Amino acid sequence: EETLEEEEEPFFLPVEANISFPAIEWRNVPRTPDVKQQIAEVSRILDDIIAGMKRSNNAPDDQYLTEIERQQLIAILTTALVILKAPVVEKALLLKARDALQKAAVKAGEKQAETAFGLLAGQGVSWLSDLIRSIF
Repeated sequence: EETLEEEEEPFFLPVEANISFPAIEWRNVPRTPDVKQQIAEVSRILDDIIAGMKRSNNAPDDQYLTEIERQQLIAILTTALVILKAPVVEKALLLKARDALQKAAVKAGEKQAETAFGLLAGQGVSWLSDLIRSIF
């Protein structure tokens, strides 16, 4: 039975930050060594990004995302992590995760805040794009 680590609190998206988008295509995940490696890399980087966003304590003027945008991005990336463990994945969700991560990276660059986040997010976008191409 899986349990949360002591320091990890469950994440709940506030009602005002709910996200919706239509599903477009479900696909079986090929369990080839290459795709398994891509999933592991994407999962690791998304985990790192989520952990960094949860720890961020920048002053409000230094924030590159609004609180709702930050909560939505964490929710989307967390959901993408869960779905990557499943035998089938949905394309729109992975595209939404990639696009939201790209938007956050651009905003971080525009504010010249969180350079490390911008670099990590850019790598995540690239790896997620590669994974989407491999599956779809």
